[in-house]
Amino acid sequence: EAAPDGLPAPLAHGLVAGDGLAGLRASLHARRQADANRIGFLCTLAEAYEVEFDEVVEALASQLTTFGGAGTPLVSEFIGLELGPLLGCSEQAANGQLADALDLKHRHRPLYDAVQALEVDAHRALAVAHRCHGLCEESAAEVSRRWLRLQHRLTYSGSLKLAEQLIIEVDAEAAAR
Repeated sequence: EAAPDGLPAPLAHGLVAGDGLAGLRASLHARRQADANRIGFLCTLAEAYEVEFDEVVEALASQLTTFGGAGTPLVSEFIGLELGPLLGCSEQAANGQLADALDLKHRHRPLYDAVQALEVDAHRALAVAHRCHGLCEESAAEVSRRWLRLQHRLTYSGSLKLAEQLIIEVDAEAAAR
């Protein structure tokens, strides 16, 4: 039975601040876990996805292409066709999400590991990986290594400004492009 404010009856009548805080913490932890799982599953799917040759005519056989930056695995060009509807977005948007996830896992491994350990929010880490897409592998790894040490003290926008500053410091030429 629900109370007039929409809360389940036991919560509506006996809710105290501590219960609200505990519930909020649990829901934020669950969201962080779900975001980390989503990135991991996107990468797993991309790394294992293939279209069986028996399923298509030769002219439509899947080609492997790079979605992420340098150092990421080749992925079937058709993966976005399946990911888009699953994620509720266009093929291009799905390919962009996949590129960021692959960049995070393969070019920013300590950052990916921190997301999987729920130490860094996935959206922060993905935003940094996205900004580093044009960098070489070594520069991308350097930016994420330095960013990871400092980002926890900053707001979301502050952490992105830090990433942009680090990109300029590490590779000013790439940052200018």
